[in-house]
Amino acid sequence: MSGEPTKDVIIQDAASTPRPWRHGLFSCCHRPSWCIISFIAPCWVVGRNAEHFGEDCLLTTLLYWIGVRGYGPLLRHKTRQLKNIEGSITGDVVTHMFCPCCAALQEFNELQDAIDEGTPIIQRS
Repeated sequence: MSGEPTKDVIIQDAASTPRPWRHGLFSCCHRPSWCIISFIAPCWVVGRNAEHFGEDCLLTTLLYWIGVRGYGPLLRHKTRQLKNIEGSITGDVVTHMFCPCCAALQEFNELQDAIDEGTPIIQRS
């Protein structure tokens, strides 16, 4: 029915054994333009990552820019759960604490690969 709101469904990888990241933390050259963007405006890359989960890109970008840094590790954790990637929330926090630009770009590459392969992350129903 047209009057009912759409519902977002997050589609997860079906693999049972967690796998490693496809892109290393320092493999920035996979998407060179995004590498540059992540070092100039990492808050925008974090916003784009949030957008993959159906969250507001602009709001997330602004929150990250004004110092709400806890959102980065949470998005990393969501990405790991979604793509069945090995790791822990502690590792997510430490990675974002010491290398936020590389962490955001690594997550972006992982999420963008799914889209490039035709695997939707969020399905509107």
